Amino acid sequence: MGTDITSIVEQRIGGIWQRVEIELPDPRNHLLYAMLAGVGRCWQDIEHITTPRGLPEKVSPQTQMELDRMARIACCVSYLTYKELLEWDWQGKIYQGRAYADWASNFLPETMTKLEALQADPADVRLIFYFDNGEPNPWV
Repeated sequence: MGTDITSIVEQRIGGIWQRVEIELPDPRNHLLYAMLAGVGRCWQDIEHITTPRGLPEKVSPQTQMELDRMARIACCVSYLTYKELLEWDWQGKIYQGRAYADWASNFLPETMTKLEALQADPADVRLIFYFDNGEPNPWV
């Protein structure tokens, strides 16, 4: 048993958010969880991009259905735009003598390559993610 991160990609096309079926890595990387959203029991000293924001106001029907179905076990739902991921200083931020990019190497290169392949404005692509360990979410 452990905690997984589930990632969903959406792209805004014609003003409407649509789910994009892209398979992304699903690492069990607790430091990555801390970097993305400050999630984790022992990572208080990790600078994170955001705190959990919940779902964006407008999501695709498929994303809404998945999150409704997973509501009992999905924890710390959040999202980041591709623009936010691009602007984050993955190389310049250091933890225990290593760049954040090194700590996220089992997720970052493949994810960024796949988001870039969409050839969209980075503000119009987002990564919605949640964490689950198979246990009921105590905050629901």
